[in-house]
Amino acid sequence: DFIEEHLSYHKKYDRVIVRAPVIRTQNRDNPIGERMKLTDLSSAFFATGNTSVKKSFLFQAGPFDEDFKEYGWEDLEMGERLKKLGLSLKTNKRAVGYHYQKRLRLADLSRLCAKEETRGRTAVIFYRKHPTSTVKYMTQINSFFFFLDWLLSVGNLMNTSWGKKFLIYLDKNNCHLLLSFFMKIIAQHSYIEGIKEALKKNNKE
Repeated sequence: DFIEEHLSYHKKYDRVIVRAPVIRTQNRDNPIGERMKLTDLSSAFFATGNTSVKKSFLFQAGPFDEDFKEYGWEDLEMGERLKKLGLSLKTNKRAVGYHYQKRLRLADLSRLCAKEETRGRTAVIFYRKHPTSTVKYMTQINSFFFFLDWLLSVGNLMNTSWGKKFLIYLDKNNCHLLLSFFMKIIAQHSYIEGIKEALKKNNKE
């Protein structure tokens, strides 16, 4: 049914990208029991989690750009090229996909931060290839997001001994929502740091 739903839209509509929901779940035993959440919504034009496009259009747009040697943004960059071919976006809510995502624990923080820093560096590659206001907003390469990051990380509280003890407390007491919230703020700071690192490197070149 999943593949048939994608194919049915390509038969029904011409020159389209078919996008469908991706529901993140921590339940491997019964993923289809998971309901759609606000955090599952995506406005991406072409994100490879659950998207299809005819092979002929991929050949016209060209392959994934090999300048993206690290994690992040290569699918959305291809989406910008597909958009320039005049393709439109159709959403098929019946072609639901499920993505298993284990519950975040404090032990995952360093890995998460490293991944986000990498994504920050590749965001700069994406923006250099498509310097539009849409991509600038999407990648958060602007002073508003830099200021917001400064505001959220002022005093570097989570790196103090008090902050570390607080995170350990949340982890040990299974306060998953709060722990996830603070870990994502810390990871977001790593993302912005990755952007700044790449911008600084580009200015030197």
